[in-house]
Amino acid sequence: MLTIQIDHGSRERTDMNNRITYIEKLHEMALTDGVMPAIVYDSGTSIMSYETLDKISSSIADKIRRQGVAAGEAVTVMMKRNALSIAAEIGVMKAGAVFVPVVPTYSEERISYIRKDCGAKLNIEEDFFEDISEYDAGFECTAPKKDVVSIIYTSGTTGRPKGVVYDLAAYNEAVNRLGTIIDKLKGSLILGSFAPMAFVAHIFEFASVFCFGGTTHIIPDDVRTDPIKLEYYYRENRISVGFMSPKLFVLIKRRLPDFEIVLLGGDKICDIDPKDYNVLVCYSQTEALGILRYPLRKRQKEAFIGFPSPGTTVFLLDEYGNDVGIKKEGEICAKGIYPRRYLNLPEESGKTFEETGDGEVLVHTGDIGIRCENGVIKYVNRRDFMVKINGNRVDPSETERAMKTIPGVDDSAVKAFEDKNGKAYLCGFYVSGDVIEVKELKEYLKKELPSYMIPTRFVRMDSFPKNDNGKLDRVRLPEPVTLSASEYVVPVTEEEIKLCSAVEKILGIERAGMQDNFFDLGADSVHVAMLIAALEQEGLGVIEAKQIYENPVLAKLSECISDNNLVGGSDYTVLSKGQEGYAPLIFFHTANTGCESYRTLARALPAEIPIMGFENHNLNYPDFQIKGVKELVKFYRLIGSSYFDTKDRNGRNAVIYGGWSFGGTLAFEAALDAQKSGR
Repeated sequence: MLTIQIDHGSRERTDMNNRITYIEKLHEMALTDGVMPAIVYDSGTSIMSYETLDKISSSIADKIRRQGVAAGEAVTVMMKRNALSIAAEIGVMKAGAVFVPVVPTYSEERISYIRKDCGAKLNIEEDFFEDISEYDAGFECTAPKKDVVSIIYTSGTTGRPKGVVYDLAAYNEAVNRLGTIIDKLKGSLILGSFAPMAFVAHIFEFASVFCFGGTTHIIPDDVRTDPIKLEYYYRENRISVGFMSPKLFVLIKRRLPDFEIVLLGGDKICDIDPKDYNVLVCYSQTEALGILRYPLRKRQKEAFIGFPSPGTTVFLLDEYGNDVGIKKEGEICAKGIYPRRYLNLPEESGKTFEETGDGEVLVHTGDIGIRCENGVIKYVNRRDFMVKINGNRVDPSETERAMKTIPGVDDSAVKAFEDKNGKAYLCGFYVSGDVIEVKELKEYLKKELPSYMIPTRFVRMDSFPKNDNGKLDRVRLPEPVTLSASEYVVPVTEEEIKLCSAVEKILGIERAGMQDNFFDLGADSVHVAMLIAALEQEGLGVIEAKQIYENPVLAKLSECISDNNLVGGSDYTVLSKGQEGYAPLIFFHTANTGCESYRTLARALPAEIPIMGFENHNLNYPDFQIKGVKELVKFYRLIGSSYFDTKDRNGRNAVIYGGWSFGGTLAFEAALDAQKSGR
């Protein structure tokens, strides 16, 4: 494996290399250990080695240059998250061009604006690779322009997305700075990637990993929001490090033995149990990646965001630029090798980036913090109306601009609130002659905005409150109380009552009815993950995120739960209730996972067969280990006795055991034991 030395002694931008550090390290890895997996994708079924990644990215660079793109010119990459999208990024940089990522699901207007703003000379999509084998896999890298190597667009206070310009020094320093998080893992570095390409966090998830010869798994979209699937994927693929949203982390119930570093970020992080994991709270912005870190040792009520990262100095400043000292509120400002400007926005750049004369930059984050006596910084709130939604920084003015274009809307305002669980959400207020259906409002905004910028709740008003100067008074915009326009339908059955109760608790609302739409009530992708976990915990079933998205009305979702016929438990999971008269099929877990590996098989078998699987006791309860195959079988027989007794009415006193790997050993021992007892 390769290692790198991170030297923060020299801070001058002019002393930084004329090349991109991680691309150089990737090429070295391709020559010394080329068969090593660099990227795993397609739900863990496909691998791109270091050698392949190096060669295909060189072919991409050759094609880019042959199509007339010069060094320093912008190239947008608009692709789904996969190995080729990463190869495209590397290829753009090898060509000396400027990498500009664009999410394919962005609205046409947003995509058009970004491409025009950066002056993109080429746009790379999937069809770009059809003839890629015809280009030179030995293409020699073109030296990048020092003043710009990548532009990352973020929500802007101008009502339009604004491009953060990463010059060569800032980009290399970001990769190195983030590398200090994972440098100790080295041989066990297997990272789970969550971030979309257009998010600056992807620099850590790929570039920093490649510097250490590690492997990055691109976590599938359907797995990222499903805590059950995520547990299984991380366990099966031995993921050792990765970002995770705080809301998703708390839903991980079973111990992941290989998960060495958990990185939490994006939301106000407090009241989180680290669960014996090495949890690191990370505070960053697109303008300044990797500002603060805080090792979370225990559950805490306050939102600590930590100490400065290597090579960074953090100040808390008042409105006059003076440090406020201890226990006083001030704006969090980071000094280091960071970006220096927004693209084509000199006035906005002057407010955020301050040149310090020593090659470094002072970045004004707009966040307010307090420095405690021990030096740790605590997050308080935003200085302006910006807000973070599921880790994405959102400027409400951009959403307001889009709402004003909706037919029938005379005026609009957007404000952030917190639900009873402390989770931020957007509410869109609009002035209109008539009430407009929530579905209609959301469908229109989808054409203009990314999903995280679309309000989850809407309120129609006759007029907006104004201050003494006749301008909008945001403070007086009321917190929404009406969450659904549908007629309230009372839940009747036990399943319906549990479903509605789970929705109420997750969304922090007082009442949810069977005709309510989960997303109209204010749900987002994180709430989907929470609902999946809550339903399994309540014994209502194991459903998938796709089913919730396709059946958001609670009455329809209740039907899915009944049709799935799956229930859960802490020691074993019933994968199919089955019918009386059929011999139960009982699966044993493997050595490093639970019975979730049998869910697909259970769904493929006839619904009449009762099917259950034992969870891995020694993984779930490391302090209460049971040694020996025979002792484990006895324990499972004991905890599963109630299931056996209720299901063994087939007249043949029969049971079918199954398992693979270590589970096969357990199954065989259980079969011998059952045979001795006359079964």
